[in-house]
Amino acid sequence: MSFEVKARLLILLDGYVEQQAQMIKSALTLAEEVHAGAYRKPRKGADQADPYIVHPIRVALILTEELGINDSDMIIAALLHDVVEDSGGSVTIASIRTRFGATVADMVNTLTKPSSSDVPKQMQLDSYYKALLAAPEKTRKVKLADRLDNIREALLTSDVAFQRRYLAETVSYYLPMALATDSYLYSQIKDACERLSLLLDMA
Repeated sequence: MSFEVKARLLILLDGYVEQQAQMIKSALTLAEEVHAGAYRKPRKGADQADPYIVHPIRVALILTEELGINDSDMIIAALLHDVVEDSGGSVTIASIRTRFGATVADMVNTLTKPSSSDVPKQMQLDSYYKALLAAPEKTRKVKLADRLDNIREALLTSDVAFQRRYLAETVSYYLPMALATDSYLYSQIKDACERLSLLLDMA
């Protein structure tokens, strides 16, 4: 799985100028390093879970293959959207700014969920959602591609409690955002929500 999605992304790099392609490859390498040894939720009937890296690559592929987006900053942000949270402090917004530029850093900063022991989790999430709603359209599209990949994957897991929680969050927060952002992402997220709801009704 990881080899297949990575190969699809690398093929797409032929459409970029060399400097952009190198920056995307550099982002991919960083994401692979940060997510090494981490895995996604197991799929029903699968012998083992997919490596975590398949997720950010699939998010980039949703942007490129499904939405026809070739903005290299958006592709890089898609690949890096979880690295600050998952790096244990080794990757910061400042280091991303130095390596990939201000536009990517600002996008990743907005996409990174806040983490503070001094602030209740729900308050942190509310602040996160508000920042996303106020963000530029490009940033919202990356986030919605992230949510689309996650909810498509949620259809395949056996964790019913997770599925119910994820469905409720998607319907409450991300469907309205998608409706105001992109008709394709809205239709795809809505379809996945409907399929997940039907699946849960049958559970």
